[in-house]
Amino acid sequence: MKNEYELNLSVNAIFGCGKRNLLHEKLAQFERKMLICGNHFHKSTVFAELFGNRQDYTVHICQSQEPTLGMVQNALDTARNCKANAIVAIGGGSVMDLGKSVAALVNQDGDIRDYFYCRREFEQERTFFCALPTSAGTGAEVTPNAVLTDEQNNIKQSLRGSACGVDLAIVDPELTYDCPLHIIQQSGMDSLTQALEGAISNKANSVTFAWSMQAFRLVFDNLKTACLGDKAAKNYVAEGTMLGAMAFVHSGLGAVHGLAHPIGSLYHLPHGFVCGVLLPHVLKINRAFLNDVVCNYYGNSGSAERLIADIEKLAEAMHIPKNLNGYLKREDFDFILANCRSGSMKCNPVALSDDDIVKLLEELL
Repeated sequence: MKNEYELNLSVNAIFGCGKRNLLHEKLAQFERKMLICGNHFHKSTVFAELFGNRQDYTVHICQSQEPTLGMVQNALDTARNCKANAIVAIGGGSVMDLGKSVAALVNQDGDIRDYFYCRREFEQERTFFCALPTSAGTGAEVTPNAVLTDEQNNIKQSLRGSACGVDLAIVDPELTYDCPLHIIQQSGMDSLTQALEGAISNKANSVTFAWSMQAFRLVFDNLKTACLGDKAAKNYVAEGTMLGAMAFVHSGLGAVHGLAHPIGSLYHLPHGFVCGVLLPHVLKINRAFLNDVVCNYYGNSGSAERLIADIEKLAEAMHIPKNLNGYLKREDFDFILANCRSGSMKCNPVALSDDDIVKLLEELL
């Protein structure tokens, strides 16, 4: 673990129940705001309470799926037509990633794909962006990247950099209370994966490790109870997700996320679902680097084997299968190999060769 580091804490994050009511006060200086949300939130009582009588927001309702380049273009058209000078995204990680993309691109010239494939750099400053999460999983409310998929070729990767950052994050756990059970389960596994991968990343430092471990405790200790509807547990999971994301912004992630992106995009599987399947398998590869996590959480009674077994039990309780049987195909291994060498994979504490990855994929069949 590194003892030299630099932290960039540029996002203004507000956490607490009821804090959504600060939104209009915080954005009062912006005259032409655009709200991006899903249909579920648009029909909710919270939407009516927050936006029912507002005339200073243009509302863009997006599809309930991980954002594609086509979805970004549709939202960009809306933002440019209304000349938005602030973008607000209220929803899960996909909605927030869509919002970040719009805020980053609305003032840029050229085609989306030029930026997606790093053929062109962001030259203009982003439009002010505010995120309010309605699920606890990705931590997209505090991360400077937006995960998108090019639907033409199933390539899933991130727009990254300061242009894709967040100016204001309002994390109100009450917005997660109505989240569907399967999303709580899958998003929770994503959050747990981020906490663990951040803790053992080869870029982790003492500060990010502390954040990652607190995130792990909050999510691991409360996810089951949150799934039963306990509001206090949901508050803890929301906070843990935010802290874990603050950590991995600096530490990076690992092989689970490196593999989850190509697998998820190829088979159109939810990101948290894929992370939940992969996590125990990758932890077994990384078991030699779990000692700090084990000691911090279990004390002298712990071991890497106990941690992995407990993660497997939690995944089972979240209705996550042990493998990808029925989804993963051997003929797709080359595609996965070609598209898994992301920044996340580079942060895995064990360097994985192509043969190592193929062996792992074979275990998942």
